Amino acid sequence: MHIVRYLLYFLCFLMWSCAGNSTSLPNEENNPKPNILWITLEDTSPHFIGAYGNKQAKTPNMDALAREGFKMNNAFSTATVCSPSRSCIITGVHANRLGTANHRSTIEIPSDVKAFPYYLKKAGYFTTNNNKTDYNLAEEKNKVKEAWDFSKGKTGWWDRTDSKQPFFSVFNLMTSHESYTMVNPHAFYEKKVRNVLSEVELTKPESIELPPFYADNDEMRSYMARMYDCITLTDKKIGEIINRLKEDGLFDNTIIFVFADHGEGLPRFKGAGLNLGHQVPMFVHIPQKYKHLLAAEKEEFENRVISFEDLAPSVLSLAGVEKPQYMQGENIFGQDYQRQYVWGGRDGCGEVIDQVRTVTDGRYTYVRNYMTDYPIVQWHKYSDNADILKKMHKDTKEKTLDNVQYQVLGAGKKGEWLFDNQKDKWNVNDLSNEEEYQNVLAKFRSINKNEILNQRDLHFIPAGQMDRLAKGSNPFEAMADDKVYPLENILYVAELSGRGHYYKDKQLAYLASTVSMQRYWALVGLRAQELDQEDLPKIEKLLEDENPFNQIEAATILYRMKHDIKAKKVLENHGKSDNAFIAWHAVRAVQMMPISEYKAFEKTFRYVTTSLKERAKLNRKHEIYNAINSASQALEIMNSNY
Repeated sequence: MHIVRYLLYFLCFLMWSCAGNSTSLPNEENNPKPNILWITLEDTSPHFIGAYGNKQAKTPNMDALAREGFKMNNAFSTATVCSPSRSCIITGVHANRLGTANHRSTIEIPSDVKAFPYYLKKAGYFTTNNNKTDYNLAEEKNKVKEAWDFSKGKTGWWDRTDSKQPFFSVFNLMTSHESYTMVNPHAFYEKKVRNVLSEVELTKPESIELPPFYADNDEMRSYMARMYDCITLTDKKIGEIINRLKEDGLFDNTIIFVFADHGEGLPRFKGAGLNLGHQVPMFVHIPQKYKHLLAAEKEEFENRVISFEDLAPSVLSLAGVEKPQYMQGENIFGQDYQRQYVWGGRDGCGEVIDQVRTVTDGRYTYVRNYMTDYPIVQWHKYSDNADILKKMHKDTKEKTLDNVQYQVLGAGKKGEWLFDNQKDKWNVNDLSNEEEYQNVLAKFRSINKNEILNQRDLHFIPAGQMDRLAKGSNPFEAMADDKVYPLENILYVAELSGRGHYYKDKQLAYLASTVSMQRYWALVGLRAQELDQEDLPKIEKLLEDENPFNQIEAATILYRMKHDIKAKKVLENHGKSDNAFIAWHAVRAVQMMPISEYKAFEKTFRYVTTSLKERAKLNRKHEIYNAINSASQALEIMNSNY
């Protein structure tokens, strides 16, 4: 009798156990893991999307996603150009923390930092990437191979052999890229965009709102209308992908993200450290069966401040996969989401050398410019092929612009800007000197400094210096050591840049520092100062500095001020250096001088475009092409109407 009773107890326990387990585990039949679809569009700001209030936009598919799903009002890329942005998206790690913030570099990263779809594959997901990678990593081929089941132009969820397998499919739409909106010839746009759209879908130039930093004339309106048409075509392609999802009966089982990789591809958007370069449109569709994954009401969710650092952790969370420890981002769907601001930056872009850091909480955007003698939009061989930039350069030279328009190409930058994005969507009204905003300014200034130190921003040195310090390792690991990379000491001197004439004596004093990169930042800061003749002997000593980048900066100042013969020789010799990083830095320093100075360096430019071109055939390093592009464009400018 006792045995029978024990058997009954045991059977009851088993039944209870099984029932308990069946409710605690996901019910794959009724509530399977969600499919996840990502559609990334290139180079697009929310300012030009109907759902964000633009009445001239023709974006019905994105507008429908906003109505039926969620429109994220405060989503930001951590970089303002594609490959640094994508390195953050694909790894879940900030590009400035990894060392991948210079557009077009091949930086080694730690082997345990994966392209995050790798973790989805391990969890049973079918992963596809349609067309583009461009992750800015040295081991990109290996990362791609381990992350994606398929990564090619015509792939998608339809390549699964098991229709029940959950998928993560990415589609990268190029039709809004700057190559479409401005860089390629008008004939390219006519064939690829205008002729594909109906008359009703085309944008009338006279109907659009022109940003105040563009001159209001027929040509500029025509260039802007081209951009609108590219976004209209991109929106149609979004609709085609979503329609195929519906036709395959997968719409109600798929969480959809649609977002841009950074801001609009036109001048003063992409590549600028303003809100215009960082803020992106983002739409999220969550089917009814997965609404329980969202721990927030619609309004709260739509107004969350989102960084691209959060995308990988969020997707992993949707798939029930724990994020790796090295990811610092948060799950945007979570109840405990805490992010209050996004920190980003603008560093190198091809041959362009710059240093900008940006903080935004959605309402305000703080911009810290560390190289204030350079304009917002610099010479850039690729982008300067665009008719819009040719027109802007012509107008800048002829001085037909107002002050706001002239600032884009024709002048340096202030050390700090503060913008109210709600009242000033084009970021033209700087509030940094206004008394009532000093508390906001101080708050964001502090956030920027803390983020640089906490993230251990690896880009407060020239790209070639990073390469030297990381020899035999990767920058992330090699520069974690303060003895190798004393960031706090370097940052102290960098923060003097753009602060005004009051700090000149401090910068001059740091020319004698025993820390090489403190001397570098002292020189960069002095580059933008009005110097006296008695200041020059201290700078002249650094023409023989142990660090070639310091020699270049010292020579730049001295040649600008007094056409110093020894300084010219330093720039010429480094421009012909066997080290492509050094050659690039020297040639770029000359290219950023007034055009009237180019003739004196013509032989150096010609040497670079011939000798380095031969080397480029054997070693396709980005720094070689950066030097070539600066030199070849300088030669073009000499013989043009710029």
